[in-house]
Amino acid sequence: SRPIAGFIGWGQGDLDFVMQALQQLPELWLMVIGAYNPKVLELARSYGVAERLWQTGFVPDSEVEVYLACADVMVLPLTDRAANRGRLPNKLLDYMAAGRPVVASPVGDVKTILERNRIGLLAEGVDFARPLRELLAHPDLRGEMGWRARQVAETDFAWPTLIERLEAFYHTILGD
Repeated sequence: SRPIAGFIGWGQGDLDFVMQALQQLPELWLMVIGAYNPKVLELARSYGVAERLWQTGFVPDSEVEVYLACADVMVLPLTDRAANRGRLPNKLLDYMAAGRPVVASPVGDVKTILERNRIGLLAEGVDFARPLRELLAHPDLRGEMGWRARQVAETDFAWPTLIERLEAFYHTILGD
């Protein structure tokens, strides 16, 4: 009965952006799926939102999908630095496979994937509140983006597709 933003991980990342959004969205809860981290609780306390933080504790891989299904939207906060520009966080693929729209920082491949596939909204700087508010206010938009996210996971990021692309890449660089 309450809107939930989800995040996979033990709190690495830039959850400050999400905590700031929680201050502006008093109806929104944050579910952090993964091992309990006292630093995440301290961060939530410093923003005055600890009563709306739900840390699940360790969740076996076989049960993560149940928790993802509880979230209305997933978050992927990233500062714009070389390490984040040069990676594709696995959590984005988990979010897509779960059919959940994503609010993310416009960094590296995350930005490209969200824009190209229209599977979520990008936050302007640290402003996660605006795109979260928009998705929470428009369940049809959340549903469309979540559906597209699942389709992209099943096609563009399916193992057979990735293997085919990798093999084509090798053939190109090896010249055969």
